[in-house]
Amino acid sequence: MMVGNKSISCIILSCLNDLFVKERLIPSIKRTTKHLTDWDIEIMVIDAGPKQNFKMKGIKVIKSLPYHIPKAYNLGVKNTDKKYLAFFHDDVDILDYNWVLKATKVLSSDVYAVGPDLHTTGIPYKKFKTKFFLKEAPMFMERDKFLEIGGYDEECYFGYEDLKLSNSIHRVGKKIKKIRVKYLHFGGTTSVLITHNSTTQKKLKKEIIKFYSVKEHNNFLLRHPEIKIVKTNIFKKFKSPIMWFLMILANKSIYIKNLKKISDNLGMRYVHNYWNLERVPSELYDLLLPRTAKEMDLYLEDIKENRNGELYGKLEKWKNKKFEEYANSDKRKLDEINFKNIIIKCVEAIKKNI
Repeated sequence: MMVGNKSISCIILSCLNDLFVKERLIPSIKRTTKHLTDWDIEIMVIDAGPKQNFKMKGIKVIKSLPYHIPKAYNLGVKNTDKKYLAFFHDDVDILDYNWVLKATKVLSSDVYAVGPDLHTTGIPYKKFKTKFFLKEAPMFMERDKFLEIGGYDEECYFGYEDLKLSNSIHRVGKKIKKIRVKYLHFGGTTSVLITHNSTTQKKLKKEIIKFYSVKEHNNFLLRHPEIKIVKTNIFKKFKSPIMWFLMILANKSIYIKNLKKISDNLGMRYVHNYWNLERVPSELYDLLLPRTAKEMDLYLEDIKENRNGELYGKLEKWKNKKFEEYANSDKRKLDEINFKNIIIKCVEAIKKNI
């Protein structure tokens, strides 16, 4: 079947935040595209939730392996023939009535992906060379360009799939670009929901659909005693006096307050303590992620029992030789935040602009 240039598939990943998808995300897509009468706009939900029970009248639903994010997105692409793709997390609300036109206008033979939610990579290393990546809030590509770069990397169940996709684009010499689109992205809601039983999840989902600002989202996280806020002593976390100064200046305290994330259960603290590392490249953190059903089950058990990586850490992924290689490398020394490295990087930046 010939597909027109004005066709787009909205591929929505639904894991645990199904109520938000039904009452906020899908209605926002319909509302903001209603006037595009000459466009073929498809809405597809990929159900990667543990219960596989997503249903909504008039919406195409495809079941996928629970919690496997990249597999879910790839499955969505396999089940559409539209020219353009718009990938969505299950905690996004579209506010812009011109988002389709804004996105498709920028995509080209040079710009392979666009979106409003652009992030920095962290520490580039061997495999991840891109300095920026786009999150699916939403993220847009042409279907043929997506297939050209090989789609999402399905090696892991979750984590860095967005970074890896942007990196794949970078590796073939193409670009990603941030565009101005009005949207709301309440990141981390799935991380909150996954830590609770089904009864508490229902209660939390009803609160989440009432968010209409990032401030409300943040207040929600702080308002719930079951969502743990972790206080970390700056002097214990960092070795560098420069980092002490920067962190105290930013936090106005000797403590950093962070929401306890499910990434803690991956055993990241073991990496830092065992190898005496303050900062670690994203591609090394990627080594900790669940790659098999057995590993994913152990990870979920660790979360449910609030073991903070004690169970999952028994896999000892943090002892991978690649961590040791980085810990003993000159690259690690250059990545540390100290006065000498700041001067070196400033000089390099000046040279590039001369």
